[in-house]
Amino acid sequence: MFETDIGEDHEHSASFLYLSVPRYALRELWLSLRARHWTDVEATIQSSTRTKGSTRETIRVDVWYGYKYEERHYAGHLIRDRVLGGVRKVLDRYPEGKRVVASVNPHEPDKSYLPSGLGYIEPILVAITGLGFLFLFLWIFAALIITSFQH
Repeated sequence: MFETDIGEDHEHSASFLYLSVPRYALRELWLSLRARHWTDVEATIQSSTRTKGSTRETIRVDVWYGYKYEERHYAGHLIRDRVLGGVRKVLDRYPEGKRVVASVNPHEPDKSYLPSGLGYIEPILVAITGLGFLFLFLWIFAALIITSFQH
């Protein structure tokens, strides 16, 4: 685990190897690619919050929105972790009560996509760095076990 205080408001942000950061970013990337052929509908932001960030928690943006498709009401959820700031931009982009455009899967209208606007480079770098540290620790641990059996 490591920390950074480079985020907005100089808050500390940390999680175990930041594994949630690439998880949410890759999920959003996958949804954005699928949503290119979905139907656009008007949605209303119901809530837009973020965690404060601390030595035990990654800064996370959490946006809930509601939309109507074929006379039925649905709710969508945008969640994204961020290590180096940028969450304020998402909160400013999606204030509570704002009307936005969301993409809805016409075959499964309970599935929708609202872009966070956060980039993908940082999560990929965080994932590579985190996995690199994990493999380094495992390699050291394995080396210690092997040398202890040899003596």
